[in-house]
Amino acid sequence: MAKVKTVRREPGEVLIEMKDICKTYVMGEEVVKANDGINLVIRMGEFVSIVGKSGSGKSTLMNIIGALDVPTSGQYLLGGEDVGDMTQNELADIRNRMIGFVFQQYNLLPRLSILENVELPLLYAKVSSSERRERAMKQLERVGLQDKCQNRPNQLSGGQQQRVSIARALAGNPAILLADEPTGALDSRTSGQILRFFKELNEEGNTIVMITHDNSIALQAKRVVRITDGKINFDGPAAEYAEVIRAGQLAEARPAAAGKLAEVGRPEETGRPEEAGKPEEVGRTEEAGRTEETVRPEEVG
Repeated sequence: MAKVKTVRREPGEVLIEMKDICKTYVMGEEVVKANDGINLVIRMGEFVSIVGKSGSGKSTLMNIIGALDVPTSGQYLLGGEDVGDMTQNELADIRNRMIGFVFQQYNLLPRLSILENVELPLLYAKVSSSERRERAMKQLERVGLQDKCQNRPNQLSGGQQQRVSIARALAGNPAILLADEPTGALDSRTSGQILRFFKELNEEGNTIVMITHDNSIALQAKRVVRITDGKINFDGPAAEYAEVIRAGQLAEARPAAAGKLAEVGRPEETGRPEEAGKPEEVGRTEEAGRTEETVRPEEVG
């Protein structure tokens, strides 16, 4: 049986490179630019949050990063491969090779055991049953749930289910963990545990891209990319982003300099999460009529 193709990558190597990415939708007689001239580089070993309000274009950008969609114009290189001209089968292949997805609602299959859920991406990749079992158990042990391997998802708490989804994402040895609002369905204490685990994974060398609408969550990454009206209006260390928020200068946050993107966000240049300031000073973030509770630093670690 074929195994998952794994490419050895070095810290600092470019994994994601976007040049003038635009994504447009036609809605009746109106043309909507969900992404409008996005330039972005993310390197191996980074922990980056992409933050924006509802309707900002962050979900569209996430779908393009995750090879779930392709841009209308511009160039997107994922691991050096041009995603824009790929067929659906080629997109599925690069997703399976390069990206581990962590979803807000976990997306676990209720009729399968926890172990079988973690094995699923390896099954699609045609990994042998013995290797699937070994790799899935290794990742369940990594997230502290090996003793729950035969349980069904409904027998676990929300935090435990999210850890299972992280184990599933890691099982395929992806180059990038792409997390979509990973704490959105969790209480503040459990959210802190998940964020702390992401930090540990990043310290081990894993590349993490986290999508969120909540500034206090975004600040737990090392680098923050802010998107507004389909454009990036901030790209820099989390500590700098915290200062921009405290100074009330978010609308004037500096644009990402297209000519310096290859140098922005090298792991050694981005601030560490603990330098980003106290999340409780940022306050609550409201979206679509609901208020997200701010994660307190002592819960994040």
